[in-house]
Amino acid sequence: MHWFKLNSDDARHKINGLASCGGIIRDSMGQWVHSFTKFIDICSVDEAELWRLFVGLTCARNIGLNQVIVECDSMEALRLVQQRISCSGWKLILAHIEELLHQNWVVEFRFIHREENVLVYAMAKLA
Repeated sequence: MHWFKLNSDDARHKINGLASCGGIIRDSMGQWVHSFTKFIDICSVDEAELWRLFVGLTCARNIGLNQVIVECDSMEALRLVQQRISCSGWKLILAHIEELLHQNWVVEFRFIHREENVLVYAMAKLA
């Protein structure tokens, strides 16, 4: 089986709170496999971070990937997902992520610095 890499980011307007996300999935050779953008609506910064993980994982699962490395530049989002923390305001999105992670596939999370995620930030702003 081949590993695939998912990079995603979110963009949120500081004044009105409107958020969107975008991302790209590449194969083990770095070739484009799939990309996505999604308008989220009004939400907090942390909620937007969780939405981008959910949307990216959903896309990866829907195209039938079995081994995915998720690179994320949000330590807080990774902490919430990896420690299965149930924050009252984000219970639903965390439950959806948890449901995805319990399916028959391998998902590995890695932290990356924001500078390594520039392309997907631009994609997030498009949505």
